[in-house]
Parts: sequence; C-alpha cells; structure tokens
Amino acid sequence: MEAGGPNQSDHVKDHCWNCGKPYPWRKKQIKNGQKLLAVHFEIEDWDQATKDRLREIAGEIETNDASGEYIVAVGTWLEQRGGPAAKNLLWDLVKSMGTDAVKTYVQARFGVPL
Repeated sequence: MEAGGPNQSDHVKDHCWNCGKPYPWRKKQIKNGQKLLAVHFEIEDWDQATKDRLREIAGEIETNDASGEYIVAVGTWLEQRGGPAAKNLLWDLVKSMGTDAVKTYVQARFGVPL
C-alpha cells in the first residue's frame, strides 16, 4: 500500500464488520466535519472553485478515498487559491474525519498538529 493511502484497518475499526455502516463515533466525526465546512463557507469569501475543491476533498476524506499524498497536494492548491484559511480548514477536516494513516502522513509531511 502506498504511504498515507487508504487503510482497510482504519475502515474496519470505524465501520461495522457485518453491515459496513459507520459506528456512532464515526458518524459524529463526519457530522462535525460537515458542520465545520458549512460554517467556513458562510464566513469565508472563497471563489466557487475553492469551495468545490473543499467539498470534494471533504467527501474523499469522509469515505477514506483520499491518500495522504493527494490531501497534501490539495492543501498546496488550496493555500495558493484560497489562502491560509482554506488550507487550515483542510487540516481541520483531516483532524476531524481523517483516518489514523492519513493523519500520520499529513503530520509527518507538514508537522501539522493533528
């Protein structure tokens, strides 16, 4: 598996092994991440492309479909396009909804406290 990539064991510990649905604590993490995104969209003056990219990456973090490398690349794009607030929101989304593997990769790569 690639470094920082989706980790099956993270999925298993956050989802029922029988039905595949997220456990209550995972639902709470996802809900908190979605609320965080919504609040920032209300207060920040970002263009539509930045908002779309944040929505897209949030969904990929939520479903464990984004590798650490991809998240870091999106963070660079967001900082250039939406400024530090957009990049910081991404790190907050990783902190709120990311798997342990993704958090470890992002933290090691950028020293972001997660």
